[in-house]
Amino acid sequence: MGTHNVEDYIAKRLKESGDEEYFDTRQERSRLFKIKRWCLRHRIATVALFILTVLYFFGIFASVIAPYDPLAQDLTNVNKLPSAEHIFGTDRLGRDMFSRTLFALRNDIGITIATFFTGAGMLAVFLGMLAGYKGGKTDMIINRIGEITAMLPGLLFMILISATIRPQYESAMDELINSPSVVWASSGGLSIFLAIFAIALCLLFVARRLERGKLMALAAFVAVSMLILSVLAWLVTVQGFVDFLLIFIVLIPFSWYGTARIIRSQTLSLKNADFIEAARAVGATDFRIIIRHIFPNILYLVVVGMSAGLGGIVFSEIALTYLGLGIQPPTPSFGAMLYDAGSIRSLQVTPHLMLIPSMVIMLFVFCWNLIGDALSSDLTLKNRS
Repeated sequence: MGTHNVEDYIAKRLKESGDEEYFDTRQERSRLFKIKRWCLRHRIATVALFILTVLYFFGIFASVIAPYDPLAQDLTNVNKLPSAEHIFGTDRLGRDMFSRTLFALRNDIGITIATFFTGAGMLAVFLGMLAGYKGGKTDMIINRIGEITAMLPGLLFMILISATIRPQYESAMDELINSPSVVWASSGGLSIFLAIFAIALCLLFVARRLERGKLMALAAFVAVSMLILSVLAWLVTVQGFVDFLLIFIVLIPFSWYGTARIIRSQTLSLKNADFIEAARAVGATDFRIIIRHIFPNILYLVVVGMSAGLGGIVFSEIALTYLGLGIQPPTPSFGAMLYDAGSIRSLQVTPHLMLIPSMVIMLFVFCWNLIGDALSSDLTLKNRS
C-alpha cells in the first residue's frame, strides 16, 4: 500500500475510534521530526537551502530592495569599484551593479521556475505517467520523441531556433500585446482571473474533503489555468516579457525528458502494486487511479527533477543571452553582464564586473546541485528499502 494511502487509512480508523486529537498531534510531531532528521543528515544541503532562500528573497523583492533604478545611467560614475554608495560598484554606463544583479537574479528565477513547472514539471509528469501507465504504443512514441530530443545538442538547437524565429516572433508579439483582449487582460482581467483562481481553490478543497475525483480534477484544472493566465497577464506588463517568453519557448522542448523518464519508471512499478489492483477491483477508473493513487506517490520525484534540472536551465538562458539571442538590453541579465565585462580591458581595470555575476550564478547553481544530491540519495535509499 502506498505511503499516502496508508496514512489516509490510519487517519480514518483513528478518527472513528475517537483518537483524532492524538493522531493530529502525533502526525505533526512526525513531520517536524522528519524535517529535523533530514536537516541533521544533510547539513551541507541545509546550508545550501538557506542560501537559496536568501537569494530567492532578494530576487523576488528586487524592486523593493534595490537602492537604484537598474536602467538609470550616471556617466559621472562609470566603472566605479565597490563602495558604501555602490556595494557592487558601477558598470561602463554608471549603472549600479547591485541593483542590476538583483533584477537579473529575479529574471533568472522567473524563467527557470516557469520553464520547469511547464516543461520539466507539468509536461514531464503528464507524459511520464501516461507512458508508464498506458504502456504499449503510447509508451513507445513518448520514449522515442524524448530520446530524439535528448540526443540532439540542446544548446546548439536552442541557438538555431532562437536565431531563426526571432524576427517573425517579435513582430507577432508586438501585434498581440497591443491587441484589445491582451490590453484588457493586463488591466482589469487580472483581478477576474485571480478571483476565479481563489474560487477554484476553495472548490478543490471541498472536492477533496468529499472525495469527488472528477470535481477535484476539474477544480485543479481551472485553478492551474487561471493561475497561468494571471501570471501571463502580469508578465505582459513586465519589461522584457517578449524576450522571456522566447527563451521559455526555446527551453521547453529540451527540459522535460529527464524527469519524465524517472516518473515513467516509478509509474511502471506502481501500476501493478496491491493497492492499485484493489482500486481496480472496486471499480475505480484509470483517471481516478492516476490522480488519487499514483500521482501522490510520484510527486517527490518532481522535486528531485527540479533540483537537478534548474542548473542546466540557468546556464542555457545565460548562454543564449551572452550570444545576443536571449534577453535584450537594457533589461538586466547575467548573460549581458558577463558579455559587457568580458573584454580584456574590463578584466584588467574592473574585474569585479565579471566576478560578482559569476559568483552569484555559481552560488545559485551549486546550491541547487547540493540539494539535488541530497534528495537523490534519499530517493536511492527509499528505492532500496
